[in-house]
Amino acid sequence: MLKKLLILILMFSLGSSAIIADETNDGTNPPVVTTDNQDTDGDESTAFGVLDLSDEELRVIAENIFNLMKSISEEYYISDGLTLATYILRYMAEIGEYELVYKDMMALVKAFEKLQEKEFDDSIYSILEQIRKIQFGTRKGKLFVKLFSKSQGGIVHHINELNEDEDSSLKEIKFLVVENGAEMYFDEVDTKSEKEELVKWVKKKYKIKTFGKYMFHEDIPKYIAGYFDLETPANAMKIDYQNFYVRVKTDTIFKDMDLKFKDGYVLPGFRKGEKPIPSFLLRLGSKLVKVKTSVDQ
Repeated sequence: MLKKLLILILMFSLGSSAIIADETNDGTNPPVVTTDNQDTDGDESTAFGVLDLSDEELRVIAENIFNLMKSISEEYYISDGLTLATYILRYMAEIGEYELVYKDMMALVKAFEKLQEKEFDDSIYSILEQIRKIQFGTRKGKLFVKLFSKSQGGIVHHINELNEDEDSSLKEIKFLVVENGAEMYFDEVDTKSEKEELVKWVKKKYKIKTFGKYMFHEDIPKYIAGYFDLETPANAMKIDYQNFYVRVKTDTIFKDMDLKFKDGYVLPGFRKGEKPIPSFLLRLGSKLVKVKTSVDQ
């Protein structure tokens, strides 16, 4: 199983022909491809240097991904699935500086489906089909990914979910937009100060409730301090977002409003006893409205 996981997940299944070394480009500033041409057959995955992890490092990554997959709860499978996807992106960035194009990304997705003996939801495919390529590597001292879309309009995912809280000014989440060139930066929470910062981030509520929405699942602030005493499949991780936003419908004078993703945390294996707790947390907002929320489905 471990060898299969390494082969399927860590791109060994792509073969040497899928990764073309580019000695003239250091990977720090690749060109942004923005066309509305849906044909990506000519795209090739490209390495910007040596993809060099030891066998032991690869073994640890494979074991962590496998344990993350096992930790997905039935009750919060969307939240835990987002946590898994975020961590997979982080681990793939750890491999080195490279770009993965659509066809190789989809081969990897199919490998995951075979591994878990379950196909991904159509909503996941609707997002994947809009991605042209993903750049992985390190920037500003952090592992990061950069997403390039097939369309100049970016990656658009329609949500159309009504807010059941009648007292809230946010009435509906219309759609998510991942702009072409959007980035995510990853930072594992492993020091004492980082753990304290996470607990403070979770527990701090907005003073003016009209413009600040605190929408975490009730168990998150209640049990967050004990999270670090749990045996988890991976460390908590902070994510900083650039150029992600959701459009929401409000009952204010502004009607529709774009809430930009700021930052968030993933908390693999979060639970109280045997009871799972949502693991995907997000902070987003505009100049007027600030929101902290968890994905609870």
